[in-house]
Amino acid sequence: MDDRISLVVFMDANIIFIYRTQPFKVMKVHTIKLDIIKKIIQVRDSNVLNKINKLLDEELIVGYTPNGTPINLKAYKKRIKKAERDVELNKIMSQDELKKESELW
Repeated sequence: MDDRISLVVFMDANIIFIYRTQPFKVMKVHTIKLDIIKKIIQVRDSNVLNKINKLLDEELIVGYTPNGTPINLKAYKKRIKKAERDVELNKIMSQDELKKESELW
């Protein structure tokens, strides 16, 4: 799909109409955001708002992997739990062991 924004021109009775078009996926995301905003404005239950807030916080980008891929809070917490399990299961390597192993590369 073409991601460029283009112009569409229509002529009717000596009047020229120019419309700026955006890619479908950009318009779809924009439409979804507006729909969500409208729904949130109508919510009166603080429990529902807290759940929405927590969900959005989990999706917030908090860092990047070594190769530059964005990582959200949910994935970050998952990586921390895995690292803690690895430590508990002694699936770790000391710096000296790592240095010796890297000399063999």
